[in-house]
Amino acid sequence: KVVTMLTCSTPNLAVNRQCRSPTCTSSMQIRWDTRLHALPTQRAEPLADTEAANNAGTGSLALFERALEGKSFMCTECGKCCSGKGGGWFEVWINDEEAQALSSGLGFISVEAFRKECCKPYDKHEGWWLLKNRPGTETCIFLDGKLCSVHNTRPSQCRTYPWWPELMEKTSWDQEKAQICEGFDHPDAPPLDVHSAALQLKQATRDTQLQMLSVKDKT
Repeated sequence: KVVTMLTCSTPNLAVNRQCRSPTCTSSMQIRWDTRLHALPTQRAEPLADTEAANNAGTGSLALFERALEGKSFMCTECGKCCSGKGGGWFEVWINDEEAQALSSGLGFISVEAFRKECCKPYDKHEGWWLLKNRPGTETCIFLDGKLCSVHNTRPSQCRTYPWWPELMEKTSWDQEKAQICEGFDHPDAPPLDVHSAALQLKQATRDTQLQMLSVKDKT
């Protein structure tokens, strides 16, 4: 089923790209559905295994390039995409490889030490880790002022923003632009590098599929 109206089990929380509350039982399915809704020519069926997820969308980028039509972006370094400003939940997921890269870049003695210090004790998704926020805030633990302190090793979720499948539908794009990011369709934005953006959109789609497949069986 592909939903067109976004709803959520978390009270008083409109579902957008930030609805990733660990307590929300519906958010992951909604994110999956809305991502496929943004790319309507894909089949709205979960992939059977990790190999299928790795191969999803290989070959032509035409599907992803079409989703980018009419969009532009320029980062203004406002920091809002890293701080949860605009309402909702702010969460950054990293996989094992990204945890290792961040651990090495920050000089931790081990990836286990990094996870203990920088990740939340939440393990719903096997091989995926949830970064901590600064105490009492929705701000990423690695945001320094308005800039990323781990920019060179930032996770794929951050590298691919704003080219996320759930933002490609016009209503979601406009909502993000109004509530979160002033760089969407910025008047000073340069011409869009469609090929590069399509590759990022493809990567973000793959990441979501892999994370969906990683949910641990609690039965």
